[in-house]
Amino acid sequence: MRILLVSLVAALASVPVNAQQMSPEVKAAVDALNAETHCYAFPGPDPSISRPVCVWWPKNAPNAELPVIYMADGMLGIYVAAIDIKPALELGKVSPFMIVSVNAKEKPEERADEYVNTRSGAAFEAHEAWLVQKVIPWAEQTKRASKERSKRFIGGFSNGADLAWSLANRHPDIFGGALIHSPTGASAAWVGEQVATQRWVITGGTDELRGSIRRGAQLPRDIIYALDKRGAAVRGCIGRWAHEVRAWRQLTPGSITWLMGLGTPQAVENAIERGNCKTDY
Repeated sequence: MRILLVSLVAALASVPVNAQQMSPEVKAAVDALNAETHCYAFPGPDPSISRPVCVWWPKNAPNAELPVIYMADGMLGIYVAAIDIKPALELGKVSPFMIVSVNAKEKPEERADEYVNTRSGAAFEAHEAWLVQKVIPWAEQTKRASKERSKRFIGGFSNGADLAWSLANRHPDIFGGALIHSPTGASAAWVGEQVATQRWVITGGTDELRGSIRRGAQLPRDIIYALDKRGAAVRGCIGRWAHEVRAWRQLTPGSITWLMGLGTPQAVENAIERGNCKTDY
């Protein structure tokens, strides 16, 4: 497989978010993650068309299998999951983990078809089978991704959160839990029978109701309630933020530490997480 370079501009184009100006600090963090990430041209759900599959392996990580989170939306998924936790990881405050991130189709409607299981059954099922039967085994066999269910997670934001919520419920034997930022097309009724054996991070902003986003924070609240009702371990974060990459990034360090069992969330979480996230439902 050849390395495929994926730009930040292309990643931002793959998800419906407001354009944001990067600060010098974020730009430096993005550059550092780019240097540690390899993207591969991988046969996609249609094997005749390749898709980028990106693997982030943190600097100074041991040469051994690592806990892994499979993120939606390519390099942007890696930025959301890793930018704010990377300094703590390098200081040894959390245990190392890796990220494998897959790209959907570029057009928003085609991305939604692959990510939301109520839109287009054939596209969703083909993408699901590709991730579960092709990408995950490849990452485990060639990239030292953990083969243990308790160390294997899935995550996403917006329609990518719909994907993570759906697949974690449909495949509780594969995923030990999910990171779900601002779902828009999901349903709390998708809750599975084994959610109490998994861990869940669910976030939603009260300022998300604008443009094409019509679900806001009520859908995450409904999902949190459905999980809590079944005795699942849930970290819920509801507060005043918009449907944007910056919010998802800032809500991730403590959340992913809690989700994946990487250390003490309080050692890495920021003020936004401390003020809006809780586990006592």
